[in-house]
Amino acid sequence: MLRTGQKPGKGTYACMTCRHRVTIKDDETRLPFCSRCGYGTRVRWRKLG
Repeated sequence: MLRTGQKPGKGTYACMTCRHRVTIKDDETRLPFCSRCGYGTRVRWRKLG
């Protein structure tokens, strides 16, 4: 389980609250706040695929 602000590497991630997806294209990008459910720093993400 990953949290907002972490650098998880390339891939597609889903918010565990609302299932909103984001795609990270490089290893330096941090996981954002969820723009759909707005949970801020408490957002937990999981990697898809």
